[in-house]
Amino acid sequence: MLKVKGEIPFHGYDGLGDAQDYKDMKGNTKCFKETPAALAIIELANKHKEISILALGPLSNIALSLQLDSNIVDNIKRIVVMGGSYSGRGNTCTGGE
Repeated sequence: MLKVKGEIPFHGYDGLGDAQDYKDMKGNTKCFKETPAALAIIELANKHKEISILALGPLSNIALSLQLDSNIVDNIKRIVVMGGSYSGRGNTCTGGE
């Protein structure tokens, strides 16, 4: 991350609010699945028949899952998106968010 003199990064120096908890996960991968996100969305939508998706970043995995299996659209109850800006300006730079 580019450090600007006198300015603290909005999401901390590690991008996670300078969180410490996740660092204990190093080497412990049994809680992670190796399934690509787009395929996991398809798998979950077909298994549970009604899912809600909380999108915390780019929507490309949702778009890809719908391209791969458009039938899952009926199983997605709602998509909640974190992000965006009503003024067209980001929180730390013009193009952010």
